[in-house]
Amino acid sequence: MPNHGVIFDAEGRLEPDEALKKPAHLKSRNYFKFPNLNFDPKGCYRRISKVFDMSLSENDFVSEANDIFNKSRINLGLDDAQTVIAVPFFTPKLGAGDLGEILENTLLPAVQKSYEEIFPDYEFKNEFPHSLKRHLKSIPGLGHDRLENAVKNAPVVGVCLFVLREYSVHAAREQVDILGGDFGLAGPIDLSSVFVSQPDLLFHKDEYPPLIWMSGCQTSWDHANFHYEAYGYNLMFNRRVHYEQVAEYWAHGVTCFKSI
Repeated sequence: MPNHGVIFDAEGRLEPDEALKKPAHLKSRNYFKFPNLNFDPKGCYRRISKVFDMSLSENDFVSEANDIFNKSRINLGLDDAQTVIAVPFFTPKLGAGDLGEILENTLLPAVQKSYEEIFPDYEFKNEFPHSLKRHLKSIPGLGHDRLENAVKNAPVVGVCLFVLREYSVHAAREQVDILGGDFGLAGPIDLSSVFVSQPDLLFHKDEYPPLIWMSGCQTSWDHANFHYEAYGYNLMFNRRVHYEQVAEYWAHGVTCFKSI
């Protein structure tokens, strides 16, 4: 069902719902910017296939990604002229296990391989100095839990839309809850898959790119979470405190997916 209660600004940012109780900037000057990226399932497929064993053809991936993206736009009430930053992704079957271990042993190495494939002069670094085991848990009802359960048994194709910018972590959770069950708040599985698919998502030579929180998950710390962030021309994974506040350079992803 189209969600006609949402409003987007000219830069594709979803403006905060008036019912939010947690901090979010009502208006944005859009100082921190994603690069101008086209929605490019074919290019993403080529990058993904260098990292993951693909269980579907390029044509099937492109068709599924376009279908998910178009349905997402309709459900958000977007007209044809409205641009948004969106990236198609593929996640292989991951099986059951601790989410932090899956991130550390499978997903972060996949991000590193994809990033350094297209940027051989730069690097991806995991700056968190400890094991990730038992540090991450999907939040029930916010979508990443559905994704985590889905990839235990089968691969998925999805699309992540970066429409939540300048929201606190908790406000992003509130906003996705308002959007409803068609949408999930991105966490380690979908965000990592996005960076395999589109490793240049935060590579911006002309502007300052945002930081992207894994806000669809909770961590073992009350006021901290994990994130991806550009560091110069390198890409970094780390933990950061947020103290339930909002900053101009913070962003979150909204995900729709389909098991295949």
